[in-house]
Amino acid sequence: MPLCTSNQHPHVLQADGPRLQVAVHLAASVAKLRGTQATFRGIGLIDTGAGGTCISRRTAQALSLKPVAVCPVSSPTGVAQKPVYIVDFEFPGSQIRITNVQVIEADVDGQGIDMLIGRDVLAHCGFIYDGPVGRWILEFPRDGSSVLQLNAPASTPALSPPSPPTPEEQARQRTERNRKKAARKQQQRSRKGK
Repeated sequence: MPLCTSNQHPHVLQADGPRLQVAVHLAASVAKLRGTQATFRGIGLIDTGAGGTCISRRTAQALSLKPVAVCPVSSPTGVAQKPVYIVDFEFPGSQIRITNVQVIEADVDGQGIDMLIGRDVLAHCGFIYDGPVGRWILEFPRDGSSVLQLNAPASTPALSPPSPPTPEEQARQRTERNRKKAARKQQQRSRKGK
Protein backbone atom coordinates (compact mmCIF):
# COMPACT_ATOMS: atom_id res chain seq x y z
CA MET A 1 0.00 0.00 0.00
CA PRO A 2 1.28 3.51 -0.71
CA LEU A 3 2.21 5.20 2.53
CA CYS A 4 3.73 8.22 4.22
CA THR A 5 5.78 7.81 7.36
CA SER A 6 7.85 9.89 9.72
CA ASN A 7 10.34 9.14 12.47
CA GLN A 8 10.99 11.96 14.93
CA HIS A 9 12.09 12.38 18.49
CA PRO A 10 9.02 11.56 20.63
CA HIS A 11 9.04 15.06 22.16
CA VAL A 12 8.98 16.69 18.70
CA LEU A 13 6.09 14.48 17.60
CA GLN A 14 4.18 15.32 20.79
CA ALA A 15 4.81 19.08 20.39
CA ASP A 16 4.26 19.43 16.63
CA GLY A 17 1.99 16.52 15.78
CA PRO A 18 2.15 14.38 12.65
CA ARG A 19 3.16 16.90 9.96
CA LEU A 20 4.02 16.26 6.34
CA GLN A 21 4.59 18.07 3.08
CA VAL A 22 1.47 18.66 0.96
CA ALA A 23 0.88 19.97 -2.53
CA VAL A 24 -2.60 21.43 -2.97
CA HIS A 25 -3.86 21.73 -6.56
CA LEU A 26 -6.85 23.20 -8.30
CA ALA A 27 -9.47 20.49 -8.77
CA ALA A 28 -9.03 18.98 -12.24
CA SER A 29 -12.36 20.40 -13.44
CA VAL A 30 -11.37 23.92 -12.34
CA ALA A 31 -7.92 23.64 -13.91
CA LYS A 32 -9.55 22.54 -17.16
CA LEU A 33 -11.87 25.57 -17.13
CA ARG A 34 -8.98 27.95 -16.36
CA GLY A 35 -6.74 26.30 -18.94
CA THR A 36 -3.93 25.98 -16.42
CA GLN A 37 -3.08 24.11 -13.24
CA ALA A 38 -1.93 25.86 -10.06
CA THR A 39 -0.18 24.28 -7.08
CA PHE A 40 0.54 25.45 -3.54
CA ARG A 41 3.16 23.56 -1.53
CA GLY A 42 3.06 23.69 2.24
CA ILE A 43 2.78 21.80 5.50
CA GLY A 44 -0.12 19.52 6.41
CA LEU A 45 -1.08 18.29 9.86
CA ILE A 46 -2.94 15.02 10.35
CA ASP A 47 -5.77 16.02 12.68
CA THR A 48 -8.00 13.22 13.96
CA GLY A 49 -10.02 15.86 15.84
CA ALA A 50 -11.06 17.63 12.64
CA GLY A 51 -14.21 16.24 11.06
CA GLY A 52 -13.30 17.76 7.70
CA THR A 53 -10.13 18.68 5.88
CA CYS A 54 -9.21 22.37 6.03
CA ILE A 55 -6.83 24.72 4.25
CA SER A 56 -5.35 28.03 5.29
CA ARG A 57 -6.52 31.35 3.85
CA ARG A 58 -3.01 31.70 2.38
CA THR A 59 -3.49 28.46 0.44
CA ALA A 60 -6.90 29.55 -0.89
CA GLN A 61 -5.53 32.93 -1.95
CA ALA A 62 -2.42 31.45 -3.59
CA LEU A 63 -4.65 29.22 -5.75
CA SER A 64 -7.27 31.97 -6.32
CA LEU A 65 -9.94 29.51 -5.19
CA LYS A 66 -13.63 30.40 -5.49
CA PRO A 67 -15.97 29.04 -2.80
CA VAL A 68 -18.59 26.49 -3.77
CA ALA A 69 -20.44 26.95 -0.46
CA VAL A 70 -20.12 28.28 3.06
CA CYS A 71 -20.54 26.37 6.27
CA PRO A 72 -20.65 27.18 9.98
CA VAL A 73 -17.47 26.36 11.86
CA SER A 74 -17.40 26.25 15.65
CA SER A 75 -14.39 27.33 17.67
CA PRO A 76 -13.80 28.37 21.28
CA THR A 77 -14.57 31.97 20.25
CA GLY A 78 -17.90 31.16 18.59
CA VAL A 79 -19.35 30.13 15.25
CA ALA A 80 -18.23 31.69 11.97
CA GLN A 81 -19.31 31.14 8.37
CA LYS A 82 -16.33 29.83 6.38
CA PRO A 83 -15.89 29.26 2.64
CA VAL A 84 -15.76 25.73 1.26
CA TYR A 85 -13.63 24.85 -1.79
CA ILE A 86 -12.98 21.78 -3.93
CA VAL A 87 -9.30 20.84 -4.40
CA ASP A 88 -6.99 17.97 -5.21
CA PHE A 89 -3.90 17.33 -3.10
CA GLU A 90 -0.97 15.00 -2.80
CA PHE A 91 1.95 14.20 -0.56
CA PRO A 92 5.19 14.99 -2.47
CA GLY A 93 7.57 12.05 -2.52
CA SER A 94 4.74 9.52 -2.33
CA GLN A 95 2.41 8.04 -4.93
CA ILE A 96 -0.65 9.29 -3.04
CA ARG A 97 -3.09 11.73 -4.66
CA ILE A 98 -6.50 12.68 -3.23
CA THR A 99 -8.92 14.25 -5.68
CA ASN A 100 -12.13 16.24 -5.51
CA VAL A 101 -11.87 17.03 -1.78
CA GLN A 102 -14.19 19.50 -0.03
CA VAL A 103 -12.01 21.69 2.17
CA ILE A 104 -13.01 24.44 4.59
CA GLU A 105 -10.96 27.59 5.02
CA ALA A 106 -9.57 27.60 8.57
CA ASP A 107 -7.70 30.17 10.63
CA VAL A 108 -4.42 28.25 10.79
CA ASP A 109 -2.09 30.66 8.97
CA GLY A 110 -0.31 31.69 12.18
CA GLN A 111 0.40 28.09 13.21
CA GLY A 112 2.79 27.16 10.41
CA ILE A 113 0.17 24.87 8.89
CA ASP A 114 -1.35 25.10 5.43
CA MET A 115 -3.71 22.11 5.64
CA LEU A 116 -5.44 20.07 8.33
CA ILE A 117 -6.08 16.55 7.07
CA GLY A 118 -9.34 15.57 8.76
CA ARG A 119 -11.41 12.45 9.33
CA ASP A 120 -13.22 12.83 5.99
CA VAL A 121 -9.94 11.80 4.33
CA LEU A 122 -8.59 9.65 7.17
CA ALA A 123 -11.69 7.45 6.96
CA HIS A 124 -10.18 5.98 3.78
CA CYS A 125 -6.77 5.07 5.16
CA GLY A 126 -4.86 3.48 7.98
CA PHE A 127 -3.12 5.73 10.50
CA ILE A 128 -0.70 4.59 13.20
CA TYR A 129 0.61 7.02 15.83
CA ASP A 130 3.37 5.49 17.95
CA GLY A 131 4.13 8.22 20.49
CA PRO A 132 6.80 6.46 22.60
CA VAL A 133 8.84 5.73 19.46
CA GLY A 134 8.14 9.11 17.81
CA ARG A 135 6.78 7.53 14.63
CA TRP A 136 3.60 7.76 12.61
CA ILE A 137 2.47 5.90 9.49
CA LEU A 138 -0.28 6.83 7.04
CA GLU A 139 -1.33 4.04 4.65
CA PHE A 140 -3.28 5.61 1.87
CA PRO A 141 -5.75 4.50 0.52
CA ARG A 142 -6.72 1.17 2.00
CA ASP A 143 -7.65 -0.44 -1.32
CA GLY A 144 -4.02 -0.25 -2.52
CA SER A 145 -4.57 2.28 -5.30
CA SER A 146 -2.62 5.53 -5.40
CA VAL A 147 -5.58 7.81 -6.16
CA LEU A 148 -8.42 8.42 -3.73
CA GLN A 149 -11.50 9.97 -5.35
CA LEU A 150 -13.79 11.54 -2.75
CA ASN A 151 -16.46 12.63 -5.26
CA ALA A 152 -17.32 15.99 -3.75
CA PRO A 153 -20.16 17.59 -5.72
CA ALA A 154 -18.68 20.72 -7.28
CA SER A 155 -22.02 22.42 -7.89
CA THR A 156 -23.91 21.84 -4.65
CA PRO A 157 -23.28 23.10 -1.13
CA ALA A 158 -20.55 20.99 0.42
CA LEU A 159 -21.92 20.82 3.92
CA SER A 160 -25.41 21.21 5.27
CA PRO A 161 -26.01 23.73 8.03
CA PRO A 162 -26.29 22.36 11.55
CA SER A 163 -29.71 21.36 12.77
CA PRO A 164 -31.31 23.80 15.20
CA PRO A 165 -30.76 23.04 18.88
CA THR A 166 -33.39 21.00 20.67
CA PRO A 167 -35.39 22.70 23.46
CA GLU A 168 -33.20 20.87 25.99
CA GLU A 169 -30.02 22.15 24.32
CA GLN A 170 -31.45 25.68 24.22
CA ALA A 171 -32.25 25.48 27.95
CA ARG A 172 -28.75 24.16 28.72
CA GLN A 173 -27.14 26.94 26.64
CA ARG A 174 -29.29 29.56 28.36
CA THR A 175 -28.35 28.20 31.80
CA GLU A 176 -24.66 28.22 30.88
CA ARG A 177 -24.86 31.82 29.59
CA ASN A 178 -26.61 32.91 32.81
CA ARG A 179 -24.02 31.10 34.94
CA LYS A 180 -21.15 32.84 33.11
CA LYS A 181 -22.89 36.21 33.36
CA ALA A 182 -23.38 35.76 37.12
CA ALA A 183 -19.73 34.74 37.54
CA ARG A 184 -18.58 37.87 35.67
CA LYS A 185 -20.77 40.08 37.85
CA GLN A 186 -19.40 38.39 40.99
CA GLN A 187 -15.84 39.00 39.77
CA GLN A 188 -16.62 42.68 39.13
CA ARG A 189 -18.11 43.03 42.62
CA SER A 190 -15.05 41.35 44.13
CA ARG A 191 -12.71 43.75 42.34
CA LYS A 192 -14.68 46.79 43.48
CA GLY A 193 -14.63 45.58 47.08
CA LYS A 194 -10.81 45.29 47.19
